[in-house]
Amino acid sequence: MLLVFSACGSSAIDEAGGILRDDGRFGTATEAGVSFGRIGDILLEASEDCPDDANCEALRSATAYALVLARSVLTCTAPGRHDARRKMEAFLEAVQDTSPDEPVPDSPRLPDCR
Repeated sequence: MLLVFSACGSSAIDEAGGILRDDGRFGTATEAGVSFGRIGDILLEASEDCPDDANCEALRSATAYALVLARSVLTCTAPGRHDARRKMEAFLEAVQDTSPDEPVPDSPRLPDCR
C-alpha cells in the first residue's frame, strides 16, 4: 500500500517504533510505562501539527492508546509487556498505512497483565 501519511506523523511513528524495538526500555514494568508514556508524548506532539483528516485522527488514536498502555503495563509481567509492545507496533503500522479517505483503525485490546 502506498503510504500517504504526513511527514511529521511518519517521523513520529518511526521514532516511536525505535523505542518499541529497544529491549532495554521494557525490562521492568516501570520502564515499560515510561517508554509508552514517551511514545504517547511523541505522537501527541506530532498530532498537534496535523491537518484535520483521517491520518491525524489515526495518529491521535495511537496517542491515546500509548498513554493508556503507559498506565496499564505497570502491573504487567514480561509476557504482558511483550504483548503490549507487539500490539502497539502493529497499531502504529496500521496507523501509518491509513489514507485520508479510510476509516481510522480500531485500537487493539489492552494486554492481559495477570
